[in-house]
Amino acid sequence: MKKIIASILVLSLLLILAACGSSAPAPSAAPATETPAPTEAPAPTSEPTPSPAPDGAAGSYKLTAVIEDGKENEDFASMAEMGFTFHLFLREDGSGEMEMFGQPIPLTWDGSSITITDAESGESNAVGYSYANGELSMEFEGSGMRFVKMTAEEIADYEANGPMSLEDILGSIDWENTDSEIPTGEPSDGPVSATIRDYDVSILGAESIEEDGEHLVRFYYEFTNNSKEITSAGSALMTDAAQDGTSLESGWIYESSVPEDDFVYTNILPGKTIRCAQSYNYNPEGGTLAFRLREFSDAGLVYYADPHDFSGAPAESFSIAPDSDAVSFMENVPESAEGSSITRCEFGKNGDGNPMIRVYIHYVNAEKKESSFYSKYSVYALQDGYSLNSSWTEETVPEEENLFTDIPVGEGIDCAFTFTLRGNSPVAVLVKADLGDVQFGQVVTPEA
Repeated sequence: MKKIIASILVLSLLLILAACGSSAPAPSAAPATETPAPTEAPAPTSEPTPSPAPDGAAGSYKLTAVIEDGKENEDFASMAEMGFTFHLFLREDGSGEMEMFGQPIPLTWDGSSITITDAESGESNAVGYSYANGELSMEFEGSGMRFVKMTAEEIADYEANGPMSLEDILGSIDWENTDSEIPTGEPSDGPVSATIRDYDVSILGAESIEEDGEHLVRFYYEFTNNSKEITSAGSALMTDAAQDGTSLESGWIYESSVPEDDFVYTNILPGKTIRCAQSYNYNPEGGTLAFRLREFSDAGLVYYADPHDFSGAPAESFSIAPDSDAVSFMENVPESAEGSSITRCEFGKNGDGNPMIRVYIHYVNAEKKESSFYSKYSVYALQDGYSLNSSWTEETVPEEENLFTDIPVGEGIDCAFTFTLRGNSPVAVLVKADLGDVQFGQVVTPEA
């Protein structure tokens, strides 16, 4: 959930270009902060524009594409299907708003740029734009957005129903079934493979397990991260399963567990592959089972299994191989950012008697309001390019209680995290902001 919300907010920040553009003085008179009425322009509230606007540029727009690193962001199409929309309202008098999650962001505009003002700080960013034939594009150093003018029907719908808030969007999502039914098919003849956006995936097969009178099926699949970011199979893709047209409920296998059961949310570096497993309750007397990997808007990859003739588990077990070069991605990562840094790392035993690492971080609130470490950062500890699981200890330290503590702007607090080690390979500890590109970390080597 945190990743999904963070992805939405990342796009939000990209759209308003809060970190881009050139600084400009705050407008002398800010537009009203109520929800904008797209069809009627109020009386002028700002000084005359310094350059004439293109003919026909004033009007009501909807967002159609998000540009990131010079190309369209593929996540936007998925979010649009969930009701994620932005609108831009430009008035003849040079005032306007960019509506985001039902909240208007004041702006001024003229013939060369659109200036967006932060309501809290009063800081403004001016971003150039181009307009032609009802389409408006804003771009800065390879990032930006494209809008098209709304039709009369779209304006009427907006006026009647208004925009969806972030709470409305998240509340409307059926997190178990966010797409159409899985199509039916004949049992697969061996593994099936596909590339889903930045990830190569292969569904290898399935096996049946019976525990405590319940019948469960475990599907095995491999996930290769070809993106530029650290991610996990469970964060990057969704899974679901069905039998005879009915969705199956997730199950958990206890006595016959395998390592792959725990790898679904193991974060891996770009270029790494991991094998995962997902289990579901099923009817052994029913028809063909279907297991799907996909994104929100993707039909995905489907594997079909005959409940009377399962392929079984993969012949070779999966293991994480030592990789001394896996920490090379940390070479350009600074040891501190915005006053926050890792202060020390210590090694010991966790509550199960296994080796662990405890990471201490001093967090300085560099936001514009009270904030906690959790609301800003996520912590990754990786060995051989694969993240370590969080650990537990019989005796906690006070710093572990500070994760969710809000602190005033400019003040600091110490936090601590523990992870279970897999061996003696170097540990890359990366602290990365959920929004933006702020990150810091260091590499430490476990004690022999």
